[in-house]
Amino acid sequence: MSRKDSDRFISFGNPDKEQPNNTQSDSEDISKEDSIGISKKELTEGLETKEEKEQMEAPFTEEEEAGETPVPNNLNTGRFGIKPKNKNSNVIKIPRRHTRQIAIGLIVIMVLAAAFAIFWHFRSFDSYEVISSTDKADESSMEYLAFQGGFVKYNVDGITYEDKTGSIVWTEAFNMTSPKVAICKDYVAIADIGNNQYTLYNSVKKINSVTTDFPISDITVASQGLVTVVLEDEKVDYITAFDDDGGKVLEIKTTINKNGYPLAIALSEDGTKLVAAYVIVNNTKVESVLTFYNFGNVGKNEVDRLVGTISYEEELFPRIAFVDNDTVVAYSDERIVLYSMKEKPKEILNKKTGGRVKSIFYNTSYVGYIANSVKTVSSKDGEEHKEVDVDANEDRYRLRAFSLNGNEVVNRDIDYYYTNIHANEKEIILIGKKSARVYNYNGRVRFKSDFENGIMDMFPGNSRNQYILLTPSKNEVIHLK
Repeated sequence: MSRKDSDRFISFGNPDKEQPNNTQSDSEDISKEDSIGISKKELTEGLETKEEKEQMEAPFTEEEEAGETPVPNNLNTGRFGIKPKNKNSNVIKIPRRHTRQIAIGLIVIMVLAAAFAIFWHFRSFDSYEVISSTDKADESSMEYLAFQGGFVKYNVDGITYEDKTGSIVWTEAFNMTSPKVAICKDYVAIADIGNNQYTLYNSVKKINSVTTDFPISDITVASQGLVTVVLEDEKVDYITAFDDDGGKVLEIKTTINKNGYPLAIALSEDGTKLVAAYVIVNNTKVESVLTFYNFGNVGKNEVDRLVGTISYEEELFPRIAFVDNDTVVAYSDERIVLYSMKEKPKEILNKKTGGRVKSIFYNTSYVGYIANSVKTVSSKDGEEHKEVDVDANEDRYRLRAFSLNGNEVVNRDIDYYYTNIHANEKEIILIGKKSARVYNYNGRVRFKSDFENGIMDMFPGNSRNQYILLTPSKNEVIHLK
């Protein structure tokens, strides 16, 4: 092997042997194992401490003899304090001092990253900058719902969807008496309660309008566009589902004497499960029955596809929702209950609210409510204690939120009078007439601000700390700072 070829490798032979003269010609045969070896003197050259030199010259251990770390061709081993792990191989060992320094450096980096993440998570804002603004006509009578990063606005005269850029995707004028909107994933359904028609839209266009046999008293929609409505006849009620083409796919007939009156319904995202809250009035007693239906394989062998019922005396449940495909939340006037329903219902959470419920919220990660706070008062003789609602003028509320496994994540008082609420998986937004507050799910205030010209609504935007702000005269995209 010629010197030209052998220069591509570093081998470690006997360092005490005399090294070859570098003036040998390229044609000279240099075949001895140690002919291009590196001496200990060369390896230790450039080391700064006595400890490093002693470590380099120390005998090899059995573990070092078995090492398999290749030496880079261009590495100055002496300067970095690196010694070969095997006298007859091209492997090296990085001293523990350097390994320790690297480990300490990595720990410092991780601690700093964690500190920054905690700071960013708990940071609070009280100001903002306007990124974009669009003038608009007076919309004081509009209702707003978040949809696909933008929002849907509607009233008795029509409905409009504006996307995250502020562009109108679709709009339709109509004349309704009591419009109700249901949203799930990519679909929006609106019905005129008390009349015989509903309309279905997606994020791109209007899909269809469907005329029903009887007046509609409630409406919900699933993620694939399946619309379920409650239809009222004189003596019976029907829970009827339509596909996105308007075809009837199922119908449940109920009577007031047998089932009670259907007060609220909820449909799972895949359209295979349905929950209805019935109200039964018997003389002066009122009873609510939560009824669970399964239209999949589990419900095939059950009468009327009924897989469970749960009764509550002297309570009404006006709101039920599937927060995900297998979890149902139900709100009464004094209680929140959460059920798992992969097949049949199983209770996860059952909590009394304490005070009168002012607002409810739910999403795919949390459920919760805001109720009037209560205080304990005593009778004049000091023997009787009872809890009463705090006077509404005190603007004193109790905010509570729970994860979907039933654990409480927020429980705090709120000294803030608000008129509207929105909640997603990251935060809870409270809107007043001229102000807004944003809470996260550890109960801290992320943002609070007053708005001189008033505020109608506020929704999360496309990115962190970005929001869509609706004022009486403008639609603005703002960024917290």
